[in-house]
Amino acid sequence: MASHEIWSIAFSPDNHYIATAGEDHTTHIYRIHDDNDNVAPTLEYITELKGKVMAVTALDWRTTAFGDLLVASSGIPYLRDVI
Repeated sequence: MASHEIWSIAFSPDNHYIATAGEDHTTHIYRIHDDNDNVAPTLEYITELKGKVMAVTALDWRTTAFGDLLVASSGIPYLRDVI
């Protein structure tokens, strides 16, 4: 996984996942592991979602009647069923 400049970040509704997005047209999903109160949480890389032709400038994660949805915007919003 290559690094990418982060333009937006969103936590899942249950705070177990984090999504980052940026100019490279991608959204990266990580699982947050916080098993020990004395150690900083760690991130486990899950997947990369590739966008179309524009930078991803905003993210929002919501729980709906259909499950958790990640909304990513490049000016025109689109929905992704992530987990």
